[in-house]
Amino acid sequence: MPTLSETKTCCCCKSEKSIDSFNKDKGQKDGKARTCKECRSEQRLIIRAKDPAKYDAPKKKWKQDNKEYYAEWQFKNRHGISRQDVVDLVKKQNGCGICGTLTPLGDGRWHVDHDHSCCDRGSCDNCRREVLCNFCNSMIGYARENPEILANAIDYLIRHRKEQNAYVG
Repeated sequence: MPTLSETKTCCCCKSEKSIDSFNKDKGQKDGKARTCKECRSEQRLIIRAKDPAKYDAPKKKWKQDNKEYYAEWQFKNRHGISRQDVVDLVKKQNGCGICGTLTPLGDGRWHVDHDHSCCDRGSCDNCRREVLCNFCNSMIGYARENPEILANAIDYLIRHRKEQNAYVG
């Protein structure tokens, strides 16, 4: 059991808890907040629920005022590389990793292809494969990253190639 100096009683739930269960507060004699982290978290949720616009507005405004910075941060946070790194990868791999186009088809963006079973963050150095155009990225996704489905699609297209050419002429 912790010693008296290592514990503190929360003024909200009245539970005696480890000193680590309290945030720092320079205004208190012991340097720790009067309310434990758990109670403080619940209090903040209640306060936010009463007037979410008041608390969301500054964040929304900052994102709006810093669109490029936020978009770059979000991209780097998700993929672990910057947008410039993506441009460099496209040059290095001579376009889309599948079709080779030098202009991103579809939505006009390059997509960092990655193994979705690797991590839940987006992509990391271990699961990042290559950069793809939207069409090729969608094709991989619709095939559920299953090579057998893609092989069957190839067989299907080859089987029906003659029929397709008959309609063209």
